[in-house]
Amino acid sequence: MRVVIAATTGLGTGESYYFRGAHDIALSYVDQPPLFFWLSHVSLKIFGTNTFGLRLPDVMLFSGTSFMLYLIAKWFFSEKAGFYTVLIFNLSALYIIDGIWFQPDAPLLFFWSVGLYIMVRLFFPKAPLTCKNELYLWILLGVDMGLTGLSKYHVVFFALGVLLYIITRERRVFKNPGFYLAGVICLIFFLPIFIWNYQHDWVSIRFQSSREFTDNFHLHFDWFFRSFLGQALWLLPWIWVPIVVEFVRSYRLGKTDNKYWFFFCMALFPIVFFTASTLWADLSYHFHWQSVGYMILFVPLGAMVEKRLNSPTRGRTLKWIIFSFLFAYGILFLAGVQEETGFWQKYGPKQLAEVTNPGTPKDQIVEPTMDGYDYTDLLTYFETHGLLNQPNLFVGASHWLISGKVDWALKGKIPVRSFEEQRNYSYYFNDNYYLGQDLIFVTRDNTDKVLEDTHNYCSNLQKVDDVPITRHGRTEMVLHLYKCDNFHSSPVN
Repeated sequence: MRVVIAATTGLGTGESYYFRGAHDIALSYVDQPPLFFWLSHVSLKIFGTNTFGLRLPDVMLFSGTSFMLYLIAKWFFSEKAGFYTVLIFNLSALYIIDGIWFQPDAPLLFFWSVGLYIMVRLFFPKAPLTCKNELYLWILLGVDMGLTGLSKYHVVFFALGVLLYIITRERRVFKNPGFYLAGVICLIFFLPIFIWNYQHDWVSIRFQSSREFTDNFHLHFDWFFRSFLGQALWLLPWIWVPIVVEFVRSYRLGKTDNKYWFFFCMALFPIVFFTASTLWADLSYHFHWQSVGYMILFVPLGAMVEKRLNSPTRGRTLKWIIFSFLFAYGILFLAGVQEETGFWQKYGPKQLAEVTNPGTPKDQIVEPTMDGYDYTDLLTYFETHGLLNQPNLFVGASHWLISGKVDWALKGKIPVRSFEEQRNYSYYFNDNYYLGQDLIFVTRDNTDKVLEDTHNYCSNLQKVDDVPITRHGRTEMVLHLYKCDNFHSSPVN
């Protein structure tokens, strides 16, 4: 089901923005480590520049994550507990999306789950480990943590969870050379990130720290409660509540049961840090950052579901599972059909957007699911007018989000520069190389806004054309094309 959705639906704004990183790979990037870019780069080379090729590694890795959770639940509880762990895990909206979208979360979840399984083999062996086997597991853990770090900077919280468990329950590990060898191996895998950041003034560290820590410290309880609400909605409230219950139970039972203490330690840091930090940092709608913490809690939840299905509450538990399946995959199906066809015209997503954006003119409001619809009409226009093969010409857009949508629409066949906010585009695009060339500026904004974005960079702004973006025969939005002559040196954003 995920493969079909991955192949047949367009890219979201974030996915489109990340596309150029997979098209032109580097040692690392401004806002993410490089592994998911590298994997999709290989996939694009094999399957071509399409959504299937870009997303396939994420679909495959998420299946691997499910299997790792099954193995962990089977190790601690039973095969049936493993089955229900994977079932409920795949009914949560957040993880369904993580298993489809081109994002760093799929490799992060996979290598995090592999690391959890290695720790289970180390600290909860079925039979005493030999020194050789224990060293082998520590080496594997070091490699896995290195790959986790290449996936996302969340590896810091994995390391903290490991340390908390070791300090509280396995202090003997500090005398084991394998523990230190694992740390060295992990650091070796970080070399591409270190090298790239050293070459670029540690921009990733500055970017990530600016999101969590600000000079103007104020408590914002509205952001804090928004974080709780967002996490509940992403996981689905009727799954989030049992997960939170398991978090509390893991702490309580962990006082006497090491496996529950293990669950608690590995869940603690990402959940608490990214939730608590919303008190002072506007993390916007990044409610998925806690996902690696919640993931391990599906294991005791799977065991609890197995227990409930063998109790008088079996009927209610079955209804809960069936409802979760119908809701999650029903919404996913409807969203995919709406995204590709726009069939829901009356009292639908666009009307909701109008209500939530009262000060915006209706003709400027775009139906929200268009964020996941590809601008194929733009590619057709460029091909028809011979713009893709025209020398001394590149494309620009105002913001990294719209730049990504334009870049993906043109399938990386022409360089794209972001003007207002660049992020990774500041390193994809070398201004000096394009001095003196002409620019086609693609936007949904008016002429005054385009002038504001481009007046320091090029001359003789002229509107060229309008490109309607149609869906199922209806024009959903209009892209405006402007021509700018003689791109010249400009201040660095």
